[in-house]
Amino acid sequence: MSSKLTDCDNLVVGVRQAKRLLSERNVSKAYIAKDADPYITDPIIKKLKKLDIETEMVPSKKELGKMCKIDVDAAIAVIKKN
Repeated sequence: MSSKLTDCDNLVVGVRQAKRLLSERNVSKAYIAKDADPYITDPIIKKLKKLDIETEMVPSKKELGKMCKIDVDAAIAVIKKN
C-alpha cells in the first residue's frame, strides 16, 4: 500500500466525487477506509465490484486522509482514469 497517494496526478478524494466518477466509469482504483460508515461505503463497494475495479481497504479514515495528504479524515479516494 502506498503511504502517499499524492504522487498520483489523478487522485480524487471524497464520496460525492467518487460516486460521480463511478457513474461515468472513470475510476481505475479505489481506496476505502475500513472504519467509514457502511451506509456510505457499501453502495460504493458494490458498484466497484460490479465494475471490477481494484479496491484497497485502508485501516482508518485518518490514515486514508494522511495518505492523501489532507488535514481531514477521508472515507474514500479514487484514482481517475487517464
